[in-house]
Amino acid sequence: SRRNEKITMISLKRSSEVGSNNALAELVFELLGPGLDRAEETLEAVLYKAKLWDKANHNPVNERQRLVINRMLEDGWQGHLYTSKYARLAKCSTDTALRDIRELLETGILLQNPGGGRSTSYRLIEPDQLQPDYHNTLQMVKRYSHLSEDHTRDMVEKMNSKIFKPK
Repeated sequence: SRRNEKITMISLKRSSEVGSNNALAELVFELLGPGLDRAEETLEAVLYKAKLWDKANHNPVNERQRLVINRMLEDGWQGHLYTSKYARLAKCSTDTALRDIRELLETGILLQNPGGGRSTSYRLIEPDQLQPDYHNTLQMVKRYSHLSEDHTRDMVEKMNSKIFKPK
């Protein structure tokens, strides 16, 4: 219980043993670790969504496509996307669904899974396949910065290496 955890922490803090600080640190990490892991997972999901929408917004995305992409980004999304599933979600014909899917394939938002014919399925691009958009990031930094172009370019490269670092 929380009460017992607090008592343990207080007694460790008051302890005069040499290793008490290490024990206290281990206890704190043990208690906070799962929360930190969840926070990291949430942050990764948010960054993935932001990078995906940044890529999608380079080309016009219609309302049907926006709706389906958002559904695929939800936590409860199950399985892959099929033309019939797209048509059902977007409330359109299968011909329109196929055209929309082809556009998303061309822009690199969707990837086709192995297989084909009537069982053709699609998935969103993987997080590690999203590349930073160097030009747009440079323009954004220049717009809000009074730095020299060389300094701005260095800043963008540092940002991209931190935000878009491969795992």
